[in-house]
Amino acid sequence: IPLMITSAMLTNNVLLTTICLLHMHPDKMTVICRSTDHPNIKIGVRKIKYALNSFVDLAFLIPKGWKPGD
Repeated sequence: IPLMITSAMLTNNVLLTTICLLHMHPDKMTVICRSTDHPNIKIGVRKIKYALNSFVDLAFLIPKGWKPGD
């Protein structure tokens, strides 16, 4: 079964644990590590104001006026 695991900040220990838990075979996988040191990547922390299941606090991630196909 093809499987892809992605993370912006996956540590080596977490990667090894994930490989073990998912019974992955290192000889049958490819690991690609890229730097996150780019000017367009930012880390931000915001206080949650609304119910978690509303996802309202994530609205800032979608530009105003966005529509499918943009």
